[in-house]
Amino acid sequence: MKRFAHLIASCALLACGSKAEPAGPTPQLDDPELTHSFTMPRGKSALATADLGTNPPELADTLMTEAKVAAVSHRVAQHCAQEGALEGSIGLAIRFELRDGKAVAFEADPRNTAGTCLAQALARELADVTGLPAGRALLRLSFHTSS
Repeated sequence: MKRFAHLIASCALLACGSKAEPAGPTPQLDDPELTHSFTMPRGKSALATADLGTNPPELADTLMTEAKVAAVSHRVAQHCAQEGALEGSIGLAIRFELRDGKAVAFEADPRNTAGTCLAQALARELADVTGLPAGRALLRLSFHTSS
């Protein structure tokens, strides 16, 4: 039996590699469907790709046009990369709510250095955007790796 357990552990190590992969966002049951995607070229942005979903779904269009989420996502990723906060992070999600015309209650997933930096920077960037309809948003971000 010990030999079998050792064999299973060895196979798992070979299949998965000896290094643990950095944790990414954990999907939540009430996450909105991701309806908008955009990419940024390597060398121009720390941000590789981003996906946006909202509830109600129409809110995503408003966030893309009124709040300029694509440009904002690039700026916050650049800020956090310059701060060194993205080191070792391959991606994460930021969930936030829209109430009383403003984006509020920003939550990073996972809650690590990169997530904290990005959630705080996104909150600052969206602080002056008003008149937004009520709802919830999910912004999933992936970053260019150094390799």
